[in-house]
Parts: sequence; C-alpha cells; structure tokens
Amino acid sequence: MEQQGNQQSYSQPYPIYTLRPSVMGVMLPKFILMLLLGGLLYYGGYLNLKFLNIRLTTLFKLSIIVCTFLVVAFALLMEYKKAIRIDFYFYSDRLYANGKWVMYSSIGHIDAKRGPMDHLAKTCSIHLGDQAVLKKVPDSFNIYQYIQNLVSRAKQQ
Repeated sequence: MEQQGNQQSYSQPYPIYTLRPSVMGVMLPKFILMLLLGGLLYYGGYLNLKFLNIRLTTLFKLSIIVCTFLVVAFALLMEYKKAIRIDFYFYSDRLYANGKWVMYSSIGHIDAKRGPMDHLAKTCSIHLGDQAVLKKVPDSFNIYQYIQNLVSRAKQQ
C-alpha cells in the first residue's frame, strides 16, 4: 500500500498549488532600465546629429522621440509577455521552478531575501538552499511558511 501512495504522488498530474511571481515586481526594474536606456538612445541620437551640424527641426526631434518610445514600448511588451508565463508549481513531494524539478527532501534551508527593488514592488526572493530561487514572489509570510511546511513534511517521511 505504501508503494502505491508513493507512486501516486510521483504520477500526480496536477500541482496542489501554483504560484505566479508579481508582474509588478518583474516589470518595475525593467521599466526603470528601459526609461534610462531610452533616454540615452535619444540623447545619443541627438548629439550625433548635432555634431554632424544637421539642423534639427521640431518634427524631426518629435520623430526621434516617437521612435525611442516605440522601441521602449516594444521591449516592455516583450518583457511583460515573458513575465506572465513564469509559474512555480508545487506538488506534494516536489516543485517545478525555473525549468527544473526540486525535491523537497533535497532542500537544506529556506531563506527569504529582499533587495532594493523588492521593497518598491513588495516582493521577495525565496532561496531554497542551493537548489533554486523563487524570484519576485509576492511578499507574503504565508507563502514562505507554506514552503517550509512542505519541506519539513517531506523530510519527516
């Protein structure tokens, strides 16, 4: 009977819990970076044309700003599409995160850390020993406690 229980947990088709990272936490650093890079792109193009002694009309300056805005918007859209596809799947004996499977029994210790951007977006990163890092997790004590309970239960079995 015990083997059937173990086989059933390994063949469990659906996760018992699915966690999505905070989209705001993923997008905020990218947004700030894209604004800075967009400003540098505009300023670089402006200086390049100014040093070539090309007289810039208002329409031409506006077109440079629009092109810079479109490049930044496209980059942010691609980053958003990537961010909404990230999921962490929790099963009864393992989890799937960042493209790899992690058994709860192999996790040494769990630690929640917050960086400067995490404070702004109200997220945290949960380090699962050397196995995996769950980044941009909504800052909630319940999720951290839930993972600790799963790990302790797996180590008791």
